[in-house]
Amino acid sequence: MYIASSCLCWIECRYDWKSNINDDIIKLYKEWKIISVCPEELAWLWAPRTPIEIVWDKILDKNGNDYTEQINNWIEIAMDLVKNAVVEKAFLKSKSPTCWYGLIYDGTFSWNLVKWNWIFAQKLLDNSIDIQSCN
Repeated sequence: MYIASSCLCWIECRYDWKSNINDDIIKLYKEWKIISVCPEELAWLWAPRTPIEIVWDKILDKNGNDYTEQINNWIEIAMDLVKNAVVEKAFLKSKSPTCWYGLIYDGTFSWNLVKWNWIFAQKLLDNSIDIQSCN
């Protein structure tokens, strides 16, 4: 079983209410091999929404609203799902503030990137889940 960012599965859940369709992911999704997740929507941040970023140790939107507790609670639930479904690989949307690994936005809401892992990606890595970044 695999896990994938929902926006890669044609679900319009990005902050701007768009998706990032990935044909390879769609094929796996149609074969029932993918569990789709959108960390932001599962934390009750519906599309369209104000973009969020990690600002120091908080998860804030551009207006300063704090979603740290909501996101962290969702991550714990998601990790239970990952463990129970025996997920072996994750396909995560590159440049997504809640899914991305390797590089994330720097917390200034200026589209600048820094080398770091988003919290969900790091939890997956900590649990030996292989991650592939997808456009």
